[in-house]
Amino acid sequence: MLGSIETTDLTMALDNIVFTCNNSNRGSNRAEIVGEDGPYSMVVLPGQNRLRTNCVELVTAIRKLIHAYTCAFRVNFALPLAPGCVKVYESSGVLDCVGFRVGALHRLESSWNFDTYEVRIDLLHGVTSVGRSQVVFGTSSSRSAAFFPNRIVFDEVISFSSVAICTLPRESRLVLTVYGRRKVAEGDPGSGSEAEHVELGWTAQNFFTYGDPNWTLVQGVTAPKLD
Repeated sequence: MLGSIETTDLTMALDNIVFTCNNSNRGSNRAEIVGEDGPYSMVVLPGQNRLRTNCVELVTAIRKLIHAYTCAFRVNFALPLAPGCVKVYESSGVLDCVGFRVGALHRLESSWNFDTYEVRIDLLHGVTSVGRSQVVFGTSSSRSAAFFPNRIVFDEVISFSSVAICTLPRESRLVLTVYGRRKVAEGDPGSGSEAEHVELGWTAQNFFTYGDPNWTLVQGVTAPKLD
């Protein structure tokens, strides 16, 4: 099922639907009047609006997952654009700083048995660092998924406040390096007092679409593969 991936957005949307359904029978069961038109009134049942909103959130999360899947794997289909107006901006005029969210690490290797996991984020232009490296942490006991619990949740928003989008070189890229950390058993030779720190893999994502004549900035949810 889409690479055994369950995004944090999808988990949250499912949790919200379950919460709304479990609490819909509590409290008052009286219908609520939301509008009037002459002798007629428009009414909704308790929780109806919340459930509708939850369903919209679920559809949005599924669309984001499908989009990420089509970008990460070779497929023979394309996801049509969502209805709505899409505004286009020249990146040279965008003063907002570079920001994104690190969601979760999926499809873990069976041999990984670390106490904590961390992701180091670097902005590079060639081999030159554009911004200061940042690190996010997650643990194996992080919030479980509804369908695919074999994941590590980070769910951290990262912002490079010193790097504006208008200053990004076209060849700049985002590099994520995943590490595992665990305590070394006492008595192991050479263990010392430090925990074992192992590099598990890395991945890179260009900020701008290579080969695109407009050099479009990559946006939305992505599912990069570790090397």
